[in-house]
Amino acid sequence: MCWYEWNRAHWGTKWNAESHSECVESSLPAGLVCFDTAWTPAGPIAAALSRLVPGEPIVLKACDPAMDWAVSDTFLNGELVKKRDLSEEDGTTYREFVTELMGEDFFDHEAEDDLEGEAA
Repeated sequence: MCWYEWNRAHWGTKWNAESHSECVESSLPAGLVCFDTAWTPAGPIAAALSRLVPGEPIVLKACDPAMDWAVSDTFLNGELVKKRDLSEEDGTTYREFVTELMGEDFFDHEAEDDLEGEAA
């Protein structure tokens, strides 16, 4: 199995996690970890983490606003127990969720980029 196939099978995404940030909060029982992956949410990683802390839910929040998707999936004991696809919900909920995850209002920057392109 090549690296690409292994990553997709074990991580759910083609590349390793990158852009780790200092968002690990030890005050939370399960903690908070932030990282970027390519293309898709890292469901297999969340499932594996949830097996390490039996009885504790692991919530995977992920989005790719450029591809217009966002999810919030809950894992318990290695199993996906709740799946929420925010891209299928109303636009306000989707925008608020993406803004929360991105740490900035992605949509305002997108509008600015469109205006700059028109001015050129």
